[in-house]
Amino acid sequence: MADELVVLADSSKFANSAGHAVCDLSKVSTLITDSNLAPAAEEVIRKAGISLIKAEV
Repeated sequence: MADELVVLADSSKFANSAGHAVCDLSKVSTLITDSNLAPAAEEVIRKAGISLIKAEV
C-alpha cells in the first residue's frame, strides 16, 4: 500500500457535488490544483490537514 496519496485535479472539480467519491478525503495527503480554487474549497482542504499546491494559470 502507498504511504502517500497525491491527487491532481483542476479547480472545476470542486465547484459541484458529484454522486460518487473516489476516496475519503482523510486518505489524501497532497492535493495539486490550479489557482482558481475557490476560497471555501481551499479552507475545507486545509482544515482536513491536506497539503495544498496551487499552480498559477
